[in-house]
Amino acid sequence: MRVLVATTGSDGDIRPFVALAKGMMARGHEITFAAADRYQAGVEKHNIRYEVIGPPVTDEELSDIFSKVLRSSNPLNQLAIVLNSIADAQRQSMPRLLELVGSADVVVYQPLLIAAAAAARAKKVNHVSVQLA
Repeated sequence: MRVLVATTGSDGDIRPFVALAKGMMARGHEITFAAADRYQAGVEKHNIRYEVIGPPVTDEELSDIFSKVLRSSNPLNQLAIVLNSIADAQRQSMPRLLELVGSADVVVYQPLLIAAAAAARAKKVNHVSVQLA
């Protein structure tokens, strides 16, 4: 089966998807991993095909997001901060995600990567959200 694993976030969001991708590859599935440019080398060292989606992400940008989240004690405000910080990147990811989804049998995505779900629905490709908590 051709699986597109699409994720966003920090290392803590990416690493579980790498483990999932490795497990699926060990069972004979063809994996394409899609995420921000900053994770490419770390994923490819596991011989996983990688496709960059969205704009480049810097350490400073991630640090700024985390600082804003930590300054708020309200979980709903924290979620809003995260969603607002990734909205533009997701819009920029859509054209590439639509291409990648078109060659997949199923899309496995992190729930914050709403663009992956939207692309899968647009292309009528099966998709599943993987919760990390």
